[in-house]
Amino acid sequence: MSCKSSTPGFWNADVNALNAEIGQQVADVNSGDMSRPEAMLLAQAHTLDAIFNKMLRRASGDKVAIASAEKLLGLAFKAQSQCRTTLQTLVDVKYPRQATFIRQANIANQQQVNNGVPVGAPAPAREVSGGTPNQLLTGADHAALDSRGTEAAIGADSHLAAVEVLHRTEDAGR
Repeated sequence: MSCKSSTPGFWNADVNALNAEIGQQVADVNSGDMSRPEAMLLAQAHTLDAIFNKMLRRASGDKVAIASAEKLLGLAFKAQSQCRTTLQTLVDVKYPRQATFIRQANIANQQQVNNGVPVGAPAPAREVSGGTPNQLLTGADHAALDSRGTEAAIGADSHLAAVEVLHRTEDAGR
């Protein structure tokens, strides 16, 4: 049984010549030349499309049993799916997606994220002048922080006042 190939002398080729050709193709890909893998993917997509069409024509024949048609359609749709996957791979090779590097994971309900500080670097020192940082900010420098001013006290509201001795229950235990 002999295999025929569209490439003359492919089956009788020298192993060293094949190795040299593969090495050249690897060097081309490493240098950024993706023309050979792109051509190979496109040829595979065309072959799978041809298989899809042939199986579909066979399944739609007049003298095909239902079980055979079902198997042929299954093969046709598998070839169609593989063709789509091959074309998607070709698009991914030709136009690679931009990589996104995420340096944090938000897993807490309330979480503070400090971007831009190298991991393991000490926190920048803050100078505190005039006491501890928990003291109130007073003085002319910070007068504009609270512009509301002080509000007047709330007046008495008689219907919310505590129950006086006159209206209390007589049973002190309750």
